[in-house]
Amino acid sequence: MTFTLISLLFALVYLFLDKSQYKVFAMGSSSLMFFYGLSLDLMDHPDIQVFFRYIKPSLSYITYSYFFISLVALTICNAMVYLFYRRNVYDIPHRQYSSIRLRRAFYILSFLSLLGLTVNLLNVFLSGFTPELLILNPRTYEEMFGFNVAFNYLYFLNIPAVLTYIYIIKVHKVKVRFGKLLVFLLIIISGFHGIKYTIFDSILIPGFFYLLVSKDTKLSYMALVFGALVGIYMIFSNFVRGGYYESELLNFASYIIPNYLNMFYNIETYQQQFTPFFNLLLPDKMQALVPVEMHLNPGVNSQYSINPSYNMYTALDFLYTDFFLLGPFFFILIYFLGIYLYNNKYRNIIILYLLASLIYNLNMSFYTYAYIKIKYTYYIFVFIGVHFWSRSTKTSQVDTTTSVQQV
Repeated sequence: MTFTLISLLFALVYLFLDKSQYKVFAMGSSSLMFFYGLSLDLMDHPDIQVFFRYIKPSLSYITYSYFFISLVALTICNAMVYLFYRRNVYDIPHRQYSSIRLRRAFYILSFLSLLGLTVNLLNVFLSGFTPELLILNPRTYEEMFGFNVAFNYLYFLNIPAVLTYIYIIKVHKVKVRFGKLLVFLLIIISGFHGIKYTIFDSILIPGFFYLLVSKDTKLSYMALVFGALVGIYMIFSNFVRGGYYESELLNFASYIIPNYLNMFYNIETYQQQFTPFFNLLLPDKMQALVPVEMHLNPGVNSQYSINPSYNMYTALDFLYTDFFLLGPFFFILIYFLGIYLYNNKYRNIIILYLLASLIYNLNMSFYTYAYIKIKYTYYIFVFIGVHFWSRSTKTSQVDTTTSVQQV
């Protein structure tokens, strides 16, 4: 377990360097490299061989070099947090929104999300399908549920609604009638989409948003969020997607380890490559507009490499595709943006959302690179609308030391 131990040692360095509250930057880089090291160590483990349905990548010096280069790049990134993080961010001027307008925005977003859910479920029922398909045939269920794109994106407003609620109770410290009930519904309905990433979005983005606006979050809250995430993950791994293996541990690992195995395959198959980094800058739905001939290796990140059940590649794979061995140093730009947003997080709700989304995607780097996912880009415009809709004529200083009002 040599590489696992090396990654754990570097994780301790990341945690020491990250001076931000709750170590939100170090957590992402630590998990990314821990699973990288673990995957290298488990390549020849008997249980892991079931993942190699098509081919087993043979590891060369490039894959190992990429591991150490990534460790160094992320050390630089966390050192940036150590050097440039500002502790007294609560004293930054903040544009005060109208509490009444914010509450209206929350109710409107909640209504639109529930409307989108209703229409999507009607699409499923009118097509002759039932909710049992979420378990028996999830791919078909997903296609029918999201058939109407417009209403599907109304359904996705559940996350902006939850974030707006958190902002109201934590920053403005006012009550929201039926707020808890609506938030509970808005999180629960994410399960109807049939995609685990939608559930992760609905739990973790609000979770990180909550941490970013809280000074007094207890460990019990963090443990609750983590426990809920692990529980949902286990349900999906064993009953909805996965459950192929007798070992529950193997089912649990089946949505993490194969991501790295796919990356190893791409590193060994498509060596010394540079592309115009469309993967990093264009929202996923817009990449289809780029002429195929402009991609050096159009097959990378678009097919099932080693097993028909797993098609994720980690964020490091996307960076390798565009910048070869220099890819991990792209994280410096991501961290620079994250530090800037963190140091200015109370200026408006747009910046808070951008920061929560960035931290969330950084912590999901072991799964994929999703910073420019079209849904997250869509949320930026939603919060621009919330920002202008909710602005008050008065600008004042938020007293963030005030005790939190219970809701």
